[in-house]
Parts: sequence; C-alpha cells; structure tokens
Amino acid sequence: MQTLTEIMLTKKDEIGSSFTDIDVANLLFNRSAASRYALLKRALAAEEIIRVRRGLYVLASRYRTDPIDLYALASQIYKPSYISQESALSIHGIIPEEVKTVTSASFKRSCFFDTPLGQFRYHKSIFRDLFSVEHVKVDRFQSYLLASPLRALAELVNDPKLRLLSLVDCIESLRIEPEELKSVVTKLNIEETLRQPLPKKVRVIFHEMKQELFS
Repeated sequence: MQTLTEIMLTKKDEIGSSFTDIDVANLLFNRSAASRYALLKRALAAEEIIRVRRGLYVLASRYRTDPIDLYALASQIYKPSYISQESALSIHGIIPEEVKTVTSASFKRSCFFDTPLGQFRYHKSIFRDLFSVEHVKVDRFQSYLLASPLRALAELVNDPKLRLLSLVDCIESLRIEPEELKSVVTKLNIEETLRQPLPKKVRVIFHEMKQELFS
C-alpha cells in the first residue's frame, strides 16, 4: 500500500473518503509540495486513490467502508451547485426512472464532467438566489443542496434541448404522474414560484399547471 493511501485511511474518520489537494497539504504540512505530489502520483498509479477531477479525489472502493453519495460528490465537483432537473425530480419521486447522469444547477456557466464515478452535468440556473432549495445531510461528511420539485421542473422546462412547450409535453416526455406531482406541490408553491423572475415559457407552463391541478 502506498504511503498516501495509508495516511488517508488513518484520517478517514476525520475527513471521509473524499478529499482535496488542500486536505493533502494540511495533512502533510511538513512535506514539500514536490514530495506531496510524488506521493499522490504513486497512489494514483497504484489505483489506490481515484482522481474525480483536478484537485478532488476518493479512496478506491476496496478501501471505502461507506458508499460515496453521488449527489454529495456533485456538490464537490463544481461549486457552488445544487441538485436539480431530472435528478431532483427523481429524488422527489416525480419521475419513475433512476437518472444515470447526475444533473445539477449552478450560478456559474454550464459544464459537464465525465468521471470514473459517473457523469455530472451542470446547467446555469434560471433563478437569482437559492429560493426553494433545501440542505440534505447524508452523513457527517456528505451533504448537498436539493432543488424543490417546482424549482427542478422550472429549470428542466427551460432546457432548450427538451423542447417542452406545454404541460402535456412535460407529462408525456418525462412520464410525470399528475397525481404524484399534486402530492408534493401546492397551489401556494406554484404561486410563490411564479413570483420569481422566470422565463416566459416557464411562466406559461406553470400557469397551465396551476389551472390543471387546482382548478
């Protein structure tokens, strides 16, 4: 076993199974940057540590006692961000399928990461703040921000790739059950969302949703 792997295993109860270059620098403060890089390079070559993206790593699966939560990992890959669109709707139980690519939103530019642990897509949020976003704690090391069902749906409706032009399009394309949607949103939720500065297409569909679900 490589030296850095041994060190990270002894500190796993303090920092968890994922860590950054800053964590390595703090743990090996008495070593030079070149020495730390050499240790990291050897651990990566031995596949005892996996690079998720530049500056972010996880222990190989054989050294992990707890699973890596991909939603929490998504929040580390690109900051600041929160789980939204298909992934959020799946978490809330509104769409039936498990989403293979973890979808998030950020106030920064859109981007995509293809990593050894999975694919992560980030789109630029249509909102100006964290309205209707909750904090989800997985364990003492892992947590993430999660968009509400309506916020996630609003950002999905605005995605030009999906061409969702009506509530019927949303229901049919995403296989949303209207009763499932009604069970997790209220008329007040929709009205509060409509008070946000939303794109015109989103506003039209949300007005249609309000009429269809609560008329």
